[in-house]
Amino acid sequence: MANSSSVQPWALTMPLGSLQQWTFTFTTVNQMTGQSQPYPISGATWEYAARLNATDTGAPLISLTTTPNAQGVLIVTATAALSSVQLDIYPAATQSLAAQTYSHVLWMNPGTSSAFAWWEGPLIIQATSQP
Repeated sequence: MANSSSVQPWALTMPLGSLQQWTFTFTTVNQMTGQSQPYPISGATWEYAARLNATDTGAPLISLTTTPNAQGVLIVTATAALSSVQLDIYPAATQSLAAQTYSHVLWMNPGTSSAFAWWEGPLIIQATSQP
């Protein structure tokens, strides 16, 4: 069973066929000093997925990993000073979708016993206005 976070749902509204970029920064508090420090994400695998609804199985409508594809890419930075994941959703990812609400999630270590959903919620695709 996958772990889930207590982070509030993440709602994203975007126009059909638009470019979106989001950067997620991961920190934790050092128990000895009380100072914020980068959360250890080195060596983790990542996936962003969007489906018709949260209970759908099978291939996602949008699936992004650290390997670029026509839909986008996840760019992971894991250093002593910064732990972040940048999500780039390319226009091709949503061009063929209907204007409606989908479900999306950012996973760390998907498909493993340590899978962890960091953010999840509604992905609202809006029709693009016409000239």
